Amino acid sequence: TASSSAETTTLKPLFVVGDSHVMSIAWQTIVVPSPTTTSSSSSSDDPQLRPPSSSSLRMAVPVVVTGIKAWHTRPKTRFFTHYNLHASLQRLPSTCQTILFSAGEIDCREGIGGTQLEGYTELCWDKLTNTVC
Repeated sequence: TASSSAETTTLKPLFVVGDSHVMSIAWQTIVVPSPTTTSSSSSSDDPQLRPPSSSSLRMAVPVVVTGIKAWHTRPKTRFFTHYNLHASLQRLPSTCQTILFSAGEIDCREGIGGTQLEGYTELCWDKLTNTVC
C-alpha cells in the first residue's frame, strides 16, 4: 500500500556491515527491541506478541566490505580488507550510534573448519580465539 511504502522510507537506518552475506537482509524492516518494552500497560507479557512502536522499526541498510573475515578486524592487521572496513565505517553518518556487524562465516569455511571442528576439542576454541583476538 502507499502508506506502508511511505512508512519504510522514513525508517531510521540500521547499517549492516559485513561481507556480501549482509545482502540477504538488505532493505528489510528490522524490529529492534526497545529497553522500555517491559511496560505493564501492554496486553501481553510476551514481547513477540506486542505490536512494535515506530521507534523500534529500522531499515537494514547494507554496507558491503567484500571478503571481510573476523581476523581482518584485529588492530595489527595490515591487509586491504582491514583498511576497506575502516573506510566504510568512516563513511557512515556521524549520527550513527548502532550497527549490526557480521564477520566470520568466511573464516569458518576457509580457516577454522576441518579437523579442528571434527572432535569439538579445545583446539577449536583456541583456533577461534586466535582468529578474532
